[in-house]
Amino acid sequence: MHLRTTLLSLALVPLVACGALYPSGSSGGTDFQMVGMGDGADNDGDGYGERIDCDDANADVNPGEEELCADGVDNDCDGEIDGEDDNANRAPHCFDGDGDGFCDDYNDNGVLDAGDTVQMCESSDADIIAEQTDGDVSKTASYIEVVDSGPPLYEYPAADCDDADANTFPGAPETCDGLDNDCDASTPIDESMLMGTFYADADGDMYGDAAVTQEACDASDGWVADDTDCDDADPMVNPGATEVCDDVDNDCDAATAEPTSWFYQDMDGDMYGDAGVSAEACEPSEGWVADDSDCDDTDPMVNPGAMEVCDGIDNDCDVLTLDPTTTFYQDMDGDMYGDAGVSAEACDAPVGYVADDRDCDDADASAYPGAAETCANDGTDNDCDGSATDTPVDESVWYADVDDDGFGDETDPGFSSCDMPVAPFPYGNQAGDCNDANSAVNPDATEILNGIDDNCDDVIDDVTSCTTDVYVLSGSGQATSVTGVVSDDATLSGDWMSSVSGVSVTPYSLGGDAWEYRFTMGLCISASGSIILDGDFTDGTSLADDASANVTAYLDGTSLRRNLYDNGDGTNSYEIVR
Repeated sequence: MHLRTTLLSLALVPLVACGALYPSGSSGGTDFQMVGMGDGADNDGDGYGERIDCDDANADVNPGEEELCADGVDNDCDGEIDGEDDNANRAPHCFDGDGDGFCDDYNDNGVLDAGDTVQMCESSDADIIAEQTDGDVSKTASYIEVVDSGPPLYEYPAADCDDADANTFPGAPETCDGLDNDCDASTPIDESMLMGTFYADADGDMYGDAAVTQEACDASDGWVADDTDCDDADPMVNPGATEVCDDVDNDCDAATAEPTSWFYQDMDGDMYGDAGVSAEACEPSEGWVADDSDCDDTDPMVNPGAMEVCDGIDNDCDVLTLDPTTTFYQDMDGDMYGDAGVSAEACDAPVGYVADDRDCDDADASAYPGAAETCANDGTDNDCDGSATDTPVDESVWYADVDDDGFGDETDPGFSSCDMPVAPFPYGNQAGDCNDANSAVNPDATEILNGIDDNCDDVIDDVTSCTTDVYVLSGSGQATSVTGVVSDDATLSGDWMSSVSGVSVTPYSLGGDAWEYRFTMGLCISASGSIILDGDFTDGTSLADDASANVTAYLDGTSLRRNLYDNGDGTNSYEIVR
């Protein structure tokens, strides 16, 4: 125990001149520290007055305390906090450059020991970090504290063999990469445990040749983990292939169990075979098939695919000879329609029988479905539709024919009847008469140039071909010239005696000086057309001035008019018009 007191005298009453006794801040209990009257009051009882105690409310803070790290308090009241204080209770820290939690072997002795650590109050002691990292303060976070296992011992972790690789540290999983991932200095041994055996796959079928191998971490191109290929030169041969009929062990099962099939002889060539004649093979040869269901291999019309016909044979090989018979019906009148009341079952129609049963009167050959109702059978149901009053298909429509030319009045709607009416006037079964008061006018008449629609086609004088005949009669001798001027066709104009194309002339001698000339041409004189005719004779007279001369003309046999025509020069001509 330390007494910081001054005894004036054993006999005197103890007198404190300028201070008082206080227990010291140390544990143990009997030591006292003299607090001078100038230090002020000791409020926290740590033996230091408030004038020298930098925190007189905290007994753990005073000039006699040890500076602690990383608590942000000036424990020893020297004006420096934590790592700033050289008196701080620092702990060893090591450099972890790759952040994997394991420290760098700073002194390169193969282990992590005190030589690899730095005494730091905390991992952010700037001055120490700058010293250890050559001034690179960016590595502050790369320092980690060594585990405190109790004073004065520290637990050093294993050294990181590559502090630049976060995947390399003591205890890391070893991978097949050529590196000592777990820092146990036995990379080849560790990696050999990870390597596998791979087999050459020359044919690329993913099955390898057991005789050609390599050890590697991973399979390279052309190598696989499987070693069961029995022919690495053929991609169609491997344990996964399907056995086919080719004398090769396709599936590598050490057997060439070819997948043969049974085939059957097909003598009649209908693609159905005889079950009694068979052979086992990979493929069928000619005349053999896979089907064995032919019930008669000598007849190509007999097989399971044939149609049963009415011949007393099992055509479709169903063990039944159910011939498909048909019902036929008696046809007494021979109109190819039968009586439904008289029938027979047969393969083919018996004589006098037919397949149709719709005849409504099998005693009348004119009565059957589809027959025409006619006037001759009026009152009979000829078409078997159940009605005997159908309109006959051959009855006529009759029209009033007043002029009795065979054509009825075109305005008459007519009426139907099998027989022609007889009163009150004639009737015809043809309509279209445009003038039923003139028998020369009807659709069968010939159109002539007469100003009438002769043929009832609604066009008057629609004549396309006409014949005009002109007769010239003279008693003054032969004609030396006959000149015609045709208004409707200029090509017919000229001296008709001089062979005008299109005009034929026929002279007739009537004896003596009498002559007649017939001029014929294809001309349809129009209603406004004309022929101006003149002529000269051997006696010097002209046609219009010869009292003995005469001119007549006809258009398709119809007389044309002849007029005397004044030429305007003192002479006359004849004008022929309609």
